Amino acid sequence: MAEFDHVENIYKLYDVAKGINGSSAEEALQAYSEILAYSKPTLSKNAHILAKSFIPDLFSSFAREKSVASKAIESMIDFCEDEDVKIRTEAIRKLPDMVLMSTSDSDKDLVMDILIQLLQSQTPAELQAVQSSFDKLSTALPEIASKQLWAFAASADEPALQSIAVNILISTVKSIGNSLAYAKDGIKSIISINDKNIINKLLPSLLSVAAMKGGDDPAGTALLTELLDALVARAPVQSAHTNSNQEALDFIAFLPKWVVNILNRNASSSSLITYLASIAFPAILSNKLTNEREVTHLLRLAVESCASGPQSPEIPILIPKLKDLAIKYGSTLREEALDSDSSSKVSWPILEPLTIALYISMRRCPTYPLSTENSLELTPALRSICYEAQLALPNLRKEVVRLTADIDAWMTAEKTRLQCNNVLEVTREMLKLATLRSATPPTIKFSWRPNSIGRPVSKPRPKRAVPIPIAAEPASVSGEHRTVRLKRRSSALESVPKNPPILKHVEKKPRAEPAKRGRGGRKKR
Repeated sequence: MAEFDHVENIYKLYDVAKGINGSSAEEALQAYSEILAYSKPTLSKNAHILAKSFIPDLFSSFAREKSVASKAIESMIDFCEDEDVKIRTEAIRKLPDMVLMSTSDSDKDLVMDILIQLLQSQTPAELQAVQSSFDKLSTALPEIASKQLWAFAASADEPALQSIAVNILISTVKSIGNSLAYAKDGIKSIISINDKNIINKLLPSLLSVAAMKGGDDPAGTALLTELLDALVARAPVQSAHTNSNQEALDFIAFLPKWVVNILNRNASSSSLITYLASIAFPAILSNKLTNEREVTHLLRLAVESCASGPQSPEIPILIPKLKDLAIKYGSTLREEALDSDSSSKVSWPILEPLTIALYISMRRCPTYPLSTENSLELTPALRSICYEAQLALPNLRKEVVRLTADIDAWMTAEKTRLQCNNVLEVTREMLKLATLRSATPPTIKFSWRPNSIGRPVSKPRPKRAVPIPIAAEPASVSGEHRTVRLKRRSSALESVPKNPPILKHVEKKPRAEPAKRGRGGRKKR
């Protein structure tokens, strides 16, 4: 069939599908199905262009016919992969209106998937159309957008799409994130994401939604507990606790600040306490875990889990392990003190959370009265720890005063002094007689909390240069042959987005001083 015949034929099919010549419903449906075949450009270029306009124009009449509607949407997706950028752009703009008229949920999932893939485009006009269509569809279908974005964010097989999805989730949380489905999809994805940096980026947006506010809301508290359980489940098992396992160390070091944020919203700490008592602390006691930094973070997690709002019923299983750890470290200090040849260095970052966690857990658990007499080895260990703190504190205070001029050295010394002081306060309280113990625990400022360390008054805070972003070079405007080869069900893609703009510091030039004036306002020569 010649080019002219194809064009004439598609006009006739349009009239039949429109019902202009009194055609029946079956004839109209058949004519529309034949128009869909022209989405392939192999028959006729002009007829192909006409089909791009006719398919969305007639779609409302056949949207309830699921099979035909799905084929029509597939045909428009074919236009989204056309070599002509103008055809691609116009088809992309028509997709949201068509899919919103469709009665098929699979069509909605597919088009949302395709639009996210098309966000990889390097052509400015096409990318603008994709962004507009995606914003329109995600606003109308926030739950589908949430499901698709979190699925892409959790998929490490497609790094380009993963990066795009993460950026969208961070920037558009206000428009699509105020739903229960968003929070649930996010928690499921957090469980399967392996990259700690991506978790770090996504958790703020996830915790900012209304469904995750916690407090007195039982549903929000349940979601927070589910999120905490997911993070704890990602922590390494006992066999992974070795000094050579950097990934395990990094994950535990990353966990505390998010645990604090989640527990402060009244989430349950039962899963965290169970993990510490059954896996983490036995690894320390058996010397499978000896890295000081990792041990410190585990003990800080114990403090946060014991001090959190809702009291966990699992605290009793943690107390014996904390006692054994206190005996372990206290006995070591006592043996080194008796050995005249030993030059021991007390690890205050470990002893601070250890003593605090032991004290708080004993206070909060009714089955464990605040007493050290029920363990013959615990009291001597605590006395050794207290004695070391009494000896070290005066010297640490002098060191803080001496280093006032050096801000970095001063902050390190002040943090060590605070840790030693906390150890002394808590051990003194635990070693008191029962009749002399305070009704309320001593006021302790945890050294690992943000802003726990101030700044010396005599040293002004140094000003930092603010980096100024430089705009990236614009992409090529032509783009006729730079198409995104779509995978209809989220699989590996070929193109990778461009690198982000580089931040470059621009130094400000000093302003010229104004000329001095003499009396009468005249300039001095």
